[in-house]
This record gives sequence, structure tokens and C-alpha cells, in this order.
Amino acid sequence: MQICRSGSNVCKNRIHGGQLTAMAIDIDKTIATKLLNTSYTNCMRTPVDTCMIKSTIDFIMNGKNCLTYRYIMFTALLAKAVDSSVDILSLQAGDGSEGAYDARSLASKVVYRFQASLLGNVLDGSNNDPLVNKPGRFLRLSPVRPKQTSWQICPMRFELRLMPCLVLMK
Repeated sequence: MQICRSGSNVCKNRIHGGQLTAMAIDIDKTIATKLLNTSYTNCMRTPVDTCMIKSTIDFIMNGKNCLTYRYIMFTALLAKAVDSSVDILSLQAGDGSEGAYDARSLASKVVYRFQASLLGNVLDGSNNDPLVNKPGRFLRLSPVRPKQTSWQICPMRFELRLMPCLVLMK
């Protein structure tokens, strides 16, 4: 096993089937919480009225049956802010991509608590483990899913709309 430093987080590589595979970045939840709180304080002092992904954020926040995707978006943006090497299309540590991270633990331990306590539950979450639902169980975001069903139309449109914005941040 080889260990490499990535910002303040540690990523590990392991040999699997004779090949070196990437292991997940461990997002420091203390740093993520401090970053959110500092950003919130700064925004309250000096509001910003421009955002290059505003239309995407509005689309996701206003979408019906897209609750989990609100958390996926918020969590991906936070993870990238904490560690620029994060692959924000990744949802699970087992994704295998360079920069994979555990979105579910970051969402439940940091994002859910922050939005519930400081933002008046703006993400509309009643479950303190918001990525336990089906959309959060995929390894990574992708516009292609096998056997699309009607309830997956919103997620598919979300992923198609958000992916270009997220890729720009890579």
C-alpha cells in the first residue's frame, strides 16, 4: 500500500488484482464544518449576488422529487472546496476513480447538520442520512443509468445539467 498526501487529507493507493488502484480521499469533517461556518459568516457580512452556476442551483433546488440531488450538489461543492483533488462526480469511496470520496458521510455528518441548524432546513431534509436513498447509492454521477424509470427522470436531467458545471471545477 502506498500513501500520498493530498492537501490536508490522506489518499491511499492499493494493489488490487496486480494493478495500482486509487483509494478514497478522506475529507476532514472538522475542516469542512469550519469552512461552511466561515463561508456562511462571510456571506452574511458581504452578500454576493453573482454566481456562475446559479441557474443550475436554482434548477436543482426547484426540482420536484430531487431532494437527494440537493444534498449531492451541496456535498460535492463542499468536498471540492475542502480538497481540490476531489472527483466531484464520485459519490462513494469505492468508485475507484482518482479523487473518489465518501459523499454520504460528509452529507450526514456536515451538510445535513449545517443546513438544518443554520439554514432553516433549506434542503428540506427529514432524514439525517440524506444520501441513503437510491440516487446516493451509485458509485458516481452519470447521465446514463441502466433501466431508467420514471422517478429517475429528474436525476437524469440533474446530472446532465450539473455535470458540465462540476467538470469545470475539476
